Amino acid sequence: WLCICGKQRTSNPCMIGCENVGCDRWFHPDCVHISYEDAIHPSAHFYCDQCSESGTFQLLEGNGKQQTRKKSRVDYVSLNVGHFSIKDHQLAKKGSIGFRQFLSEYCFESDERFLRKNGNEIRKGLVEEYGLNEPILIGNPKGLGLKIPKCEEITVDRIGKAVGYSRLVDVIDVETQSELVPQWTLGDWCQYYNRKQHSKNTDERILNVISLEISHTELGEMIEAPQIVRDIGWVEQCWPKSSLVNSLLNTKLNPFAKQQHPKVQLYALMSIADAFTDFHIDFGGSSVWYHLIKGKKVFYFIEPTASNLRKFLEWSNSPLQNTVFFADEVELCYKVELNQGQTMIIPSGWIHAVYTAQDSIVFGGNFLHIFSFEMQFKVFDIERNSHVSGKYHFPFFAELHVHVMEAYACRMEKLGEKYIEKLGENEKRAIIKLRKYLERELKSKQNSHRMNSSTTWMKISPHLQSRLISALESIKAIDLR
Repeated sequence: WLCICGKQRTSNPCMIGCENVGCDRWFHPDCVHISYEDAIHPSAHFYCDQCSESGTFQLLEGNGKQQTRKKSRVDYVSLNVGHFSIKDHQLAKKGSIGFRQFLSEYCFESDERFLRKNGNEIRKGLVEEYGLNEPILIGNPKGLGLKIPKCEEITVDRIGKAVGYSRLVDVIDVETQSELVPQWTLGDWCQYYNRKQHSKNTDERILNVISLEISHTELGEMIEAPQIVRDIGWVEQCWPKSSLVNSLLNTKLNPFAKQQHPKVQLYALMSIADAFTDFHIDFGGSSVWYHLIKGKKVFYFIEPTASNLRKFLEWSNSPLQNTVFFADEVELCYKVELNQGQTMIIPSGWIHAVYTAQDSIVFGGNFLHIFSFEMQFKVFDIERNSHVSGKYHFPFFAELHVHVMEAYACRMEKLGEKYIEKLGENEKRAIIKLRKYLERELKSKQNSHRMNSSTTWMKISPHLQSRLISALESIKAIDLR
């Protein structure tokens, strides 16, 4: 293909093609006065001067509007070569000095809109009254009900010893945002972390551990989630205790057996300075409690509006995801700093990235709850539409909803009016809406089964399906108004 300049290639080999059906014209972005970063934008559509309505070269957004950008992706002129690649017009490598500089110079919004609370203020009544819709920064965790070892008692080596040096762990390469293959042992990770802490070698790649689940280990027994999580978390409140005991016993007898319960309640995160976790939403739309034992973290939050979630899905599905800083694609991105000893509650659906300003150790966990069930389903749909591997879904998502409805039905039937009176108005409304939603999903599941198709997420056994139907009927018979 020849550009209007008469050449097939220039110093920049990138070319963009007209998207009009039947047109096979291709161009260098510079030759049609389009920046490289706009040309590779995942939701952009390009039309040549012969095909566009205006008779000019046009780059349109996915909604058909002329593309405009409130923020410049990168100020290439002001940054030194080596921090950003001027030739390739790409973001600096994540984990590099250049990327650190990029984040420090980027224009983020102030975090003033977010709640700041003390630990003793975080109660179920607060969630019932105001919802759990925005991040909460807890400066003083006293009264939060969080049981945690003292800072000086926790090092990566003590984590390794308590969890087991032979334990396999997923290690993330910060530059590529992908897991290393094969997996490392926790002992390997401890050696890397200790070496990196004392090394001045800037060429060694930055690695990150953010998914080491430690519940029911020697270390896990020393930690207890905040009281609010234990009060409203579905796994904590509704997963059958007998099933949990049997699952743990099975794992003890066969350490390589597949877990039979949602093992997402307690994680240890260990990060080297300059580690970066790109924009994401926690699996299944789960909310997160996040306590910083050591170091310093910086969060970049984006509100889960319908527009932002749509853009996030487009970005997630783009093969050029690593070349686009997602904050560029939205109106507002908030910067929030978390210092040693502080706790963050991250609500369902919030899109966020995390930068490690200092070597850090974090304890945290994921939880689903009734007050955010609608957002949880929205995120689950995004995961399905972006073809996220089952490994990264909230485990036993469908089964958990069966246990939730059974738990509500059982308590209402056994405790009657006393239990119902204790439920807040928002919780009652959420229960009714969830019941109706699950009834529709069951009907969809039955219809798709008759049509020999699979259009529902609710892949549960006939036995669990029968139990869910019974629980929904019991709740339906009770007046929650």
